[in-house]
Amino acid sequence: MIHKSPGTCPFFFIHEGQRLPVREVGGDLVVEGVLQKSPDRFLQDYQAQPESLSPNATLRPVVQDAILPTGATVLGPSEIAYHAQLDRLYRRHGIPRAPIVPRLSMTIASHAQIHRMEETGLAWGDLQRDDRELMKRAAAATDDLSLAQARLLESQVQEARSGMIEHLQNDRKHLVDPVDSQFGRIEKTIQQIQDLIARDIARRDSIRLARIQNLKNTLYPDGDLQERIFSLAYFMGKFGQSWVESLIAESRTWDGKNHIVYIPGEVND
Repeated sequence: MIHKSPGTCPFFFIHEGQRLPVREVGGDLVVEGVLQKSPDRFLQDYQAQPESLSPNATLRPVVQDAILPTGATVLGPSEIAYHAQLDRLYRRHGIPRAPIVPRLSMTIASHAQIHRMEETGLAWGDLQRDDRELMKRAAAATDDLSLAQARLLESQVQEARSGMIEHLQNDRKHLVDPVDSQFGRIEKTIQQIQDLIARDIARRDSIRLARIQNLKNTLYPDGDLQERIFSLAYFMGKFGQSWVESLIAESRTWDGKNHIVYIPGEVND
């Protein structure tokens, strides 16, 4: 939706490389701190220097359609919403409106990226979450049993140590210290095993985090839809051009609602 303040003109005045808003105040057109002129004088100056004005978001489509022949206007959801408000502006200037065609909403992914999504147990909607939450979800999908088993073993050894020392205190006190020392070595070994597993988990988690971040940066860059960041040329350079025709064919089936995930070589809706 476009929110326009009363008196705001649908164009900017270019001053020292900056686009400044123009407002109607008391019958004059005013650029705050720069100029104040009557509409007639403003028009005369514009006709002498047309580059001094620039259309804003509401007037820009009208100017574009007045200058260039337009068969159809391809727009995203937000653009369609504000474009719907421009009908009176088109009619006022006598400019015919071209049909509006919804922009195809699509993410292009490689087979390797699809495999990585399956490997981490993440769904497409998860890519909108922050990294910390994604790590928790991915870790939950691949719980490490080795560390849990090592901790269970440590607990069992500690329980056995306590029971045996208590038993030796009764009739073999001379064995208490050497047996306790041996149990200490066993527990130290188990702790070393835990450290090895924990270090491997940390290494694996750093790799997992890097993979998740790579997926987000490619499939949901800057927290936005891929189609708003990357051009088709980027993917043509990455995957070649043989898949483009099948992509165009698939786009004809788009219902304007569901987002398409396209894998060069196959199509998933």
